[in-house]
Amino acid sequence: MPSTNKLDPNESHVSRLLQNLKPSGLMSANIDQVNGTNNNSDNTDSFENKTLNFSEYKSKFKTIKIFVASNKNEFDIESQCLLEETQPELQQYFLQFGYDFLFIDVNLNYDYDPFVDPYLFECLKKEIDDCYQTSDGCFFITLIGNKYGSTPLPLELTPTDFENIKLSTSSSDFELFQSWYTLDKNYTTPTYKLRSLIDAFPNFYNKNPDNYEQHMNERKIFLEVHHKLIEIIQNAIANFEFNAAKTNAKPLNSSIKAKNSHNDLSYYQYSGLELLTHFAFKNSLNECVAVCRNIENVDISKKNAEKYVDLLSNGKFDKQKDEKQHKYKEAVLMRLGAENRHEFTIKWNNDYEDIVELSNKNNSNTASENEDSTANITSSTPESTQSGFQKYDLEFRNYIHNFNAIVVSKVKSLVEKKLQEELQISTKPKEISILQEVARHHFKFETLSQKEIIESSDYLERFVKLITIGSKSDHYPIFLYGAGLSGKTSLITKLGLHAIKIIDTKNYFLLVRFTDLTSQCSTFEGLMYSLCEHLNILQNLNSSNEIENKSTIQLIEYFFKICHQISKANKNHLIILIDGLNDMNIEKIYLNKPNLSNNQISWLFNHQLPPRIHLIVSIKRQIQSQISRIENNDNLLLQSKNYQNNPLAQMNCHAAVASTASLSSSNVSNVSVPLFLFHFNEKLSSETENYLFELPIGFKKTDINDLISYFKNELSKYDRCLSDDLIQAIVQNIYNHKQNDSSHSNQLMVSQNSTSTTPEYQQAIFLYFNYVIKEIVNVNRINNNLFIESNLEKFPKDLESYFKYKLDLIEKRFNFKMVSCLFNYITAAHNGITEMELIDLLSCNNEFFSEYYNNTELPSMLRFPISLWLALKYQLGSLITSKYMDNKLTYSWSHDWVKKMMKQRFFNRVDQIRTCHKDIANYFLESFVETKPLVDMNKNMQIRDEEGRRFICQQPLLYSDVRYNYRRMSELWYHLMNSGDIHRLKEHAFFDFEHLLAKCHGMSLQILLNDIEAVLRRILDIDILLMSSLLKKSTLTLSQDPLRLSSEILTRLRPLQDEYGEHVKSLVSQASYWCENHDSPVLVPLSTWLDSPENLLITRIDHPDGIFKIAVTSFNQHVFFSSSKHEICMYHIPSKKLVRKFTGHTDSINCLQITFNNRYLISGSSDQLMRVWNLGTGEIENTFTNHKSAILCSVITHSDEFIVTGTYDRLINVIRIENGDVVHSVEKHFDAITALAISLDDSILVSASMDKTVRRWSFEDMQVLDNIATIYSSVTSMIITRDNTFVVIGCENKTVQVKSLITGTDIHDLVGHNSDITCLASSHDCERIYVACSDAKLYLYDVRSKELIAILIEQESSINDLRISSDNSFLFSSSGNSLYVLNLKKKKFLSRLKSKELEQNKLVKAIAMSKEGDMAITGDESGQVSLWNLENGEYLETLIEPSSDSTRYGVCKLALSNSHLFSVVAFTDNTVNVFDNEMGDIAADFAEHQSQVKHLYILDDNRRILTSDGFNLCKIWLAHTGQLLESITVACNLLSLSPDMKHVVSGPGENVVKIWGLNEAKVIRSIDHPNKITVIIFTHDSQFVITGGEDNSCKIWELLTGKLIQVLIEHDGAITSIAVPFNNNLVVSGAKDKLVLLWNFKDGSVIHKLSAHQDIIVKAAITFDGNLVISASKDGVINVWSSRYGYLLTSLSLQFTLIDLVISPDGTRMIGRLTDSTNIPIIGLTHKSPHDYTRTISQSSLKSFDYLTKMHGGSLPLKPKPLVFAKKSTNLLKLFTQEEKKSSERRATRRPSEIVSHIQAEPISASQPSSRGIFQKQKRKAKKSSEFSSNTSMSTKEEKQRKTKICCLL
Repeated sequence: MPSTNKLDPNESHVSRLLQNLKPSGLMSANIDQVNGTNNNSDNTDSFENKTLNFSEYKSKFKTIKIFVASNKNEFDIESQCLLEETQPELQQYFLQFGYDFLFIDVNLNYDYDPFVDPYLFECLKKEIDDCYQTSDGCFFITLIGNKYGSTPLPLELTPTDFENIKLSTSSSDFELFQSWYTLDKNYTTPTYKLRSLIDAFPNFYNKNPDNYEQHMNERKIFLEVHHKLIEIIQNAIANFEFNAAKTNAKPLNSSIKAKNSHNDLSYYQYSGLELLTHFAFKNSLNECVAVCRNIENVDISKKNAEKYVDLLSNGKFDKQKDEKQHKYKEAVLMRLGAENRHEFTIKWNNDYEDIVELSNKNNSNTASENEDSTANITSSTPESTQSGFQKYDLEFRNYIHNFNAIVVSKVKSLVEKKLQEELQISTKPKEISILQEVARHHFKFETLSQKEIIESSDYLERFVKLITIGSKSDHYPIFLYGAGLSGKTSLITKLGLHAIKIIDTKNYFLLVRFTDLTSQCSTFEGLMYSLCEHLNILQNLNSSNEIENKSTIQLIEYFFKICHQISKANKNHLIILIDGLNDMNIEKIYLNKPNLSNNQISWLFNHQLPPRIHLIVSIKRQIQSQISRIENNDNLLLQSKNYQNNPLAQMNCHAAVASTASLSSSNVSNVSVPLFLFHFNEKLSSETENYLFELPIGFKKTDINDLISYFKNELSKYDRCLSDDLIQAIVQNIYNHKQNDSSHSNQLMVSQNSTSTTPEYQQAIFLYFNYVIKEIVNVNRINNNLFIESNLEKFPKDLESYFKYKLDLIEKRFNFKMVSCLFNYITAAHNGITEMELIDLLSCNNEFFSEYYNNTELPSMLRFPISLWLALKYQLGSLITSKYMDNKLTYSWSHDWVKKMMKQRFFNRVDQIRTCHKDIANYFLESFVETKPLVDMNKNMQIRDEEGRRFICQQPLLYSDVRYNYRRMSELWYHLMNSGDIHRLKEHAFFDFEHLLAKCHGMSLQILLNDIEAVLRRILDIDILLMSSLLKKSTLTLSQDPLRLSSEILTRLRPLQDEYGEHVKSLVSQASYWCENHDSPVLVPLSTWLDSPENLLITRIDHPDGIFKIAVTSFNQHVFFSSSKHEICMYHIPSKKLVRKFTGHTDSINCLQITFNNRYLISGSSDQLMRVWNLGTGEIENTFTNHKSAILCSVITHSDEFIVTGTYDRLINVIRIENGDVVHSVEKHFDAITALAISLDDSILVSASMDKTVRRWSFEDMQVLDNIATIYSSVTSMIITRDNTFVVIGCENKTVQVKSLITGTDIHDLVGHNSDITCLASSHDCERIYVACSDAKLYLYDVRSKELIAILIEQESSINDLRISSDNSFLFSSSGNSLYVLNLKKKKFLSRLKSKELEQNKLVKAIAMSKEGDMAITGDESGQVSLWNLENGEYLETLIEPSSDSTRYGVCKLALSNSHLFSVVAFTDNTVNVFDNEMGDIAADFAEHQSQVKHLYILDDNRRILTSDGFNLCKIWLAHTGQLLESITVACNLLSLSPDMKHVVSGPGENVVKIWGLNEAKVIRSIDHPNKITVIIFTHDSQFVITGGEDNSCKIWELLTGKLIQVLIEHDGAITSIAVPFNNNLVVSGAKDKLVLLWNFKDGSVIHKLSAHQDIIVKAAITFDGNLVISASKDGVINVWSSRYGYLLTSLSLQFTLIDLVISPDGTRMIGRLTDSTNIPIIGLTHKSPHDYTRTISQSSLKSFDYLTKMHGGSLPLKPKPLVFAKKSTNLLKLFTQEEKKSSERRATRRPSEIVSHIQAEPISASQPSSRGIFQKQKRKAKKSSEFSSNTSMSTKEEKQRKTKICCLL
């Protein structure tokens, strides 16, 4: 039976969510209980009393959607101004804050009065509510003029009202009335409903060209009917006075309470404009704006006066409506505050007719001028602009200007005010953001919880038991799994309610997440982050500190940890519901981390949850093909026998359980089980077998009485009912229909005619009933008599039937082309589409304008009529839904099933799909911001330039310097991919540095990787593969700091940019440019030390029947291969999916060729047949039967005209592909033909045979040119290079011979392999030859030098065939049952080292930098010394070559002289060499040391050298001769030389060091530490010595006196590095405690603790000017800090253990020495203004929200590009200027109009005199129009203040 479990009506889950909500700490519900400080249950009293109003936390949708209400045609020019001037200006303003802005102007480009269409009017009321729910600050603008306007018809009437109308109406009139209102008994109280317009007038909405005349006639007739029906209703209201209070009251009067408008007849004495205003005011007065325009002295005798005032049918003034209009305007002004209203007064001009005539004449002249030329035909001026009042007067132009200024000012003011109010709720916008994310999920849960479902008593009983057990002891999560439409979402919601009821306490927390609702929860990483964030708030923890920068696995572990803390801390229950956790997400985590232990994902699968923590998860069941893929990926072998008998019994799930339904099957391929069950090894136990619930419930288990009861209950919620007999008949009809469908007896609601039996089409009865019931109850539809008993046979009996019925109705109202345009954009969207995006896209759709305006002139403004969208949106009803994706409210189809049906019906052509995606991609690329031409030569139409403007909003990557455009980041790549434009996909997405950085920084690296992986599942592209590999190798680094993306690109891709295409080179340039121009410092890699991101093996496709001959399409997306079953299989390479099989051959297939135009596949077989297959259809195009023996080889000419075949019977046949005619058949060989090749120009054919010869032929006449007879072995394979230079021959004797194609002479043999040769291939650059052998190895040779470059051993068995891709990027090889795709651009294997001296074969042992910081030298353990240019990181030369004998020792110390004139090198053999860098020779040798040199200095005179060794000897000697000047015996294991070269501090490496004079060689004094001294430095003025030691302190000593002047104590580890700036005001120190401290030199205080390192500090330095601190740790992380503020400015990870880092004095260049790496890291530091980095911080600081709040949101690492401000529209200007010359005299004599501004006016009471009299008293004349404009406009300073303020708010 239907569930009757309800929540307490006085308590919603959202309110419970907000209990104990505090302004500074959101959902810290009962914090004392959570922290375990107070376990008294009495705390729940205070817990319940702290509920706040959630309306204050209204969820932001980043949208401002303002409904514009006005009478039809009355405000045409103002509407044009709103579109052309106001909306673009406000869009530009709000765009910088990430807001969409849109006017909902229902009259725009809509050719019918929306108030006359009663169904559309209902849509307008709903849209007003939607605008209120969506927008912030302002949602409604009413334009009030002199006209009262039309009154809409009621959709429903009560029987009482109907009878009263009957009594007050004549019989003839009532007959008409009765024909339009019929009794509908399907209400709880029977109601009279308005007849459907489409029933009465089939062409009322259809503007099809064939029915256009009838369409216009029907509209005219209905207008008369409408007028008559309204007259009947209003007469009845006046005559019978149904309710005096209602009759006399004004709808806008606050005393009238909101009612259901279509049930209150009294409302229909008011105009549609007043009613809409009333509905808007009910929502919020403070967010509405009224602009009143009073036209004085309207002459009703003039033409078109009816547009501005109400006239009777006889042309007289309608006084009754005029009185209503004054009361309406008066009430509006009374209720709205001064800041929400504005009034204008303008005068009517009696000579306007002259202007109209001139205007029309001018238009006709223009038309005649363009009559002969179709190139200049433009859209016509709308009727409203061809008549009116003072259109061309300066006064009216000023009025329009001021109108625009007033609307802009008031909208800005209201929005800013609203945001300021919301800011007062909490001082932490981050907390508001968390609350909004949580609230969205809980609101959906609240909505779903009100729906009833048919529940099964067996699983409900089991669920109660599980929750009871979980409340007391450890337990497992509960899983729901099933296919699409199986009811998982409904069931998990109900189980959540049951769990709340079972625990029977108010001490619970409910966490709900729907993975398809918001963009954050759409990825597994985002979902876990959101849950951890929520749990942190429950625990009153700082989420930004606890979970930032954590990986997915770490988030899982943290989640489990917090659950245990909550369980132990208090007695509250925690219920977590996760809906839609697709098991493929878990598969991805597992497959990417094959070494993960089960414990790392134990929170979900195999670890018990603590008591009172209840986790319920729904998972989508995948089909068997995906299970097979898991088996292949994880090498998980299934025991087929056990699997067939009971799959779940053999599945490994420690956490999950057994199915309620039998999963036994006799065929393994038909079984579908959760994929996660394959990852564990323990069998199910009786303890865990009940934790899995499989959906859907079998249909046979559902009783028909339950369905009837469910149907009744759902109808009653909407005040609807059907007779018992009718409900019985409906349900019985459905039930019988399904019972007869034996093929789906265990599933619900599958169409009997459906050809699909996949789970996606196993439709749930609840979804079906939901659609049907909504269709019955919705009064806003164009209904027919579908649900009447007489039409029961037409009742849609399943979802597919309902869907067809629904769309048939829509297409009946709107034509197919129009709805397909709109539906296709929704279908094509990736994460849904916003309303603004949809309207903009439709406005750019030329096909729509050509179709919709087929019989009428195009509007002057090419903008999609919003009224059409509203009518369609609300008619779609339950088929469409809204979600919060990418920080915006988006529309999408309500279910995947709906989307699939839409694709089948509308979105089913390739060209259509690509065009749609291209449109959306162009929209986000801002291609049509300024204009889009509209050209239709068939209709003689061409609109270009300004007249083609579509008034669309811009979509920049950055809205501002603090805000990303997440919509563009999420959608652009997807639509570029689906548009088929790979070049633009790479250019604008995956090789656009700004896009990549924004994606990593603003979203996450994982999301970017997901995007790229989605592309690679569809497209095989070498560049995108490289990017994927790069990001995967950089995952750890970029997860810690996305700003390191530039360094990863530069260090990994720079060496490869010449090998790859233009996009890689462009990306490297962009990364360099970003580094150079970024506002904050950036560490830029100048050399390469990281591994190449390239992978040799791209992919592998397995086929059980073997893979032999292969052929690849020219775009590398599909491969064809022959199998052992004589079939040809076609696979999509990226997805590894079998696309098609080609069957027909009866013997082995020996050759496969694809024509160069990719049109035909041609196969030759041992069955003597050659078949031609059409690749478009998959059918056999032709079969050539003219061979008499097996076909062994073939080649196609490059013209695609001929195919040449070689046969076993020695024949060479030239066959015309088109018709199969044999052009030539020659026999010159003496044995079977084994190989054929043809030159690039098709002039020379080369054949090879088993007769040990190769022959050259003239292809034109097939005459033998010459023979190559020196082969001496049978030929098995042969190729010619593309440049027609070489013939490469593979022989039976295992030799590979290279011959000249021209002369046939021997060149050389390729030697290095020793197995049988199976096939050959040549690279397209004609430099490399690939030799495939039977030993499963692939040998790579240089064809010219015959050098063996590499041996590739990816294959597992003998290689059968090779193919090189047409772009020379991929090598395809077949081996055994596998096809391998290899990367031909992988540099490590496929290119020789051009300069072997560049390769550092040995570990670097010493580095040194010149004092200027522009040069460096390195020395390695082989004795090689190299010179490097630090400006660009380039290697210059090798100064000292490594020794060829083993007696040479490695380098231990280096020094580089001033101006790098010479280098000093100390070797491990105790010798020192001086190398003249200019001459390239060794200038001097020094061999006076008896042990290895430990210290080496070049003195300032550039002549003397100081060295010290391990025997405590210091020696001073001449650089140019090596002559010893002085030898000093002193302890010198630790030594430092003063900058002035006068003093030395040295020691034995213990706790005492000595200061001695360099010139006198005399010890001056000693200084000491309690423990070992580790560091000694001098200040730059040589006045002080600073030492650091293992006592964790730094000491500052006066050099001359030895006086200790300061002790710096704060470290907790031994000091490892010390530095001081030039002015000695600071000291920076690093230690083993991983801290870098910045000290005040004078008082020894700590200025900043710099604590970002995770390892021992290797280097701490400070720039010469003292502005930057540079630190490096042992783990290879280099950080740059602001010494002034202590902020981390930038960082770089070397990803190797760092031994030493040398830094230039200005900090701009660094060179490091690494452990276990032969490469040299050279890093540059770019920065613009080093003196102040107030607003520049790294990613780690960016993620600190406290900082972001202080800095008004913080700045992003990218700069927003200037917005493309569209040109001011000339359409309005044309209205004002086209007659300016002809009417200048008349305008000069005109009196200036009087303009009234009542911004500060007092509210007008209803008891006061009419508004007209009050207006006259308050009126004052404006001195100048410009003065008014300046009064109403904000000053520049005020505008800047507002922007600063709003930036803080947002």
